[in-house]
Amino acid sequence: MRRWMTATAVGILLSCAMLVAAPCLWAQAPGGPFDRLSPGNQKAARALFEAQRSSPPAGTRPLTLDEIAARKHSGEGWSRVFDGMKSRGLVDARNLGQVVRSFDERHQSAAVESATVARDGGRGR
Repeated sequence: MRRWMTATAVGILLSCAMLVAAPCLWAQAPGGPFDRLSPGNQKAARALFEAQRSSPPAGTRPLTLDEIAARKHSGEGWSRVFDGMKSRGLVDARNLGQVVRSFDERHQSAAVESATVARDGGRGR
């Protein structure tokens, strides 16, 4: 019973850490541009959002999820959204594919780590 409780607590802490680390990612205005995207397009927007440099060039600021989604809604394709962000120095990736692959790898690693902790009961096997 103690192992199960430890695994559950670790899982909750990992989930909370992800929410604290990226509050803008999950706390969007209900019904805003991001919410109106399909799940696949939300993934692309999240990937671009997370790919932004932590220290953008002077005079620029990172885009919010809603701002990225609004560009998609305005008729721009994801490649054009990426190109615009790259030209402003907001992303360092070579192309959109690299952004999405990196996003998938980060989130797959987090899911595997959480499942391993839950399975092992926090024993650190």
